[in-house]
Amino acid sequence: MIWEKSCGGIIVFIEDNKEKFLVIKQMSGYYGFPKGHMEGNETEEETALREVYEEVGLKAKIVEGFRETLDYQVNKNIMKEAVFFLMRSDEKKVKLDKNEVLEYAWLGYKDAWKKITFEEEKEAFLRAYEYLREVENGR
Repeated sequence: MIWEKSCGGIIVFIEDNKEKFLVIKQMSGYYGFPKGHMEGNETEEETALREVYEEVGLKAKIVEGFRETLDYQVNKNIMKEAVFFLMRSDEKKVKLDKNEVLEYAWLGYKDAWKKITFEEEKEAFLRAYEYLREVENGR
């Protein structure tokens, strides 16, 4: 069994006091969040920030204190660990890497939840959303 590790971001943009989350459609056809493989001696955070920038052109910032790990089987020979960080973006303008991402949308929580393909990512998204609520309410 081969283990792979990817890191990425659940990105929020605040517009008119409303949260919008970036959901992308990968080349594989599923909807989720930008992520990709670690390279060299990168930290998880460095990988996540690089992958977000490469895939959607955003220079997001990691929200301290949130890290979510998902383990899943890609196929009979590959297991994957995906690490997601909650990120904020001060910009909304997305520049897609057309070799990796087919489309994107900035969506409110409910619409984003409906769009995300895999249950594991939905659960990570829920935890990120709950954490964001706590941070914004100063708990």
